[in-house]
Amino acid sequence: MNQYLSFLFVPLKRFMQFGFAGILILTGFDLVMAEVPVKNPAHSDPISIGLSHLLDVVQQNPRISFDPRLVEPVIDFVASTKKPPVRLAIDKNNEATGAYGEFAIRKSLKQILQLVYHPQIPSFLFSPTSARVSYWKKIDGNRQSLPAIWKMMSASNKPVIISGVEHEITAPDINSGAYYRYDQDRTLIFYKSKGSNIFISLTKQIDISDVGQKGIVLGADDEWNYFYSGQKGLTKMPVLGNGVKVPGLSKIESYMYDSYSILIYYEADPKTPMVKCGVFKWINAGWKNVNMVKEKHVYNGIMRYAKSFKSVIENPHLPPSSDLAGVLLSIERLSHNSLRKKVQLYFQRLEIKCQEKGLHPGDLFFNLVKNENFIKQMTKKELQSILALEYMKGVLQKEQILNINKKGVPEAI
Repeated sequence: MNQYLSFLFVPLKRFMQFGFAGILILTGFDLVMAEVPVKNPAHSDPISIGLSHLLDVVQQNPRISFDPRLVEPVIDFVASTKKPPVRLAIDKNNEATGAYGEFAIRKSLKQILQLVYHPQIPSFLFSPTSARVSYWKKIDGNRQSLPAIWKMMSASNKPVIISGVEHEITAPDINSGAYYRYDQDRTLIFYKSKGSNIFISLTKQIDISDVGQKGIVLGADDEWNYFYSGQKGLTKMPVLGNGVKVPGLSKIESYMYDSYSILIYYEADPKTPMVKCGVFKWINAGWKNVNMVKEKHVYNGIMRYAKSFKSVIENPHLPPSSDLAGVLLSIERLSHNSLRKKVQLYFQRLEIKCQEKGLHPGDLFFNLVKNENFIKQMTKKELQSILALEYMKGVLQKEQILNINKKGVPEAI
């Protein structure tokens, strides 16, 4: 058992000693609680073995080959119907905190793959409440674009497996305002089982993240207006419990020490546009090597992701992936200097919008949006992400800060 599984199995063992595993699912597209009977509460139970195998696979151990037979109990668990009303979370241990959640998408798996895993469309656009930037640094050991996975779907039962390294910058955390950047191993697996299509996305953080930086959620979370200061610290203090004392927010150096996830897309009938998604997620984050993450934080993060993901993928105004890719390619081709000018205009209008809506993000925000050096230190990917998200808001008929046309150019508001 490797170091990661040591804090997978302990929670599962404690979890199952109660005789049932609690989860949150989406039935009829409404969130409900559920309980699931569990037998043989031991490390050798089939679900634990399957999860263990998937975590071995994502770490790209050359001695481990993906075995669908080992994963079958996990797929059956995700596919199964659960009854309300009880929920128990995966317990917390010394290393990381875990949770599980489910949701459903009214789209075919092929449609989802064409959007979320398109080589010209950054995946953060489908989960803006979870990620600021995400891109592949390497695929199968080389610097190359993600292949068109949906074209690999065939009648063959032989799994299609793609592995690589992805860079991610998270969106501001709801509890602390902090955001983090890190690299993670990522593996994508597509195969067929019992006549159903299965797609699995696995991630495992490689090293400790960069120090957490101050982010701000401007207004309601579903408006997708986030500010990234580039300065270390927290913008608000999580609830830590009675008698817990911490230094000033600006002095806290927080980190994501470890994180990993197993996301399973299950399409029971390829002829019916419906995909069930099950998410297993574990996070170890905090400061001074103390994990401050609680189960509710992980679980709420899963549901935060699910809400924005559904709102994008199921939106009737979402254009075909080819059209979306064309616009984003135009933004990607803009020069660094041109991007800075457009983002400067974005910050000017964002400041006005905050004042009009009576938002009070603080002196840090107002000082930085007027500072030319603040924009100059932003990477090209970070600048592109602002324009891309503004374009996506317009496509989905959300309120924009900056109107972006199909050439990636701001229009008059």
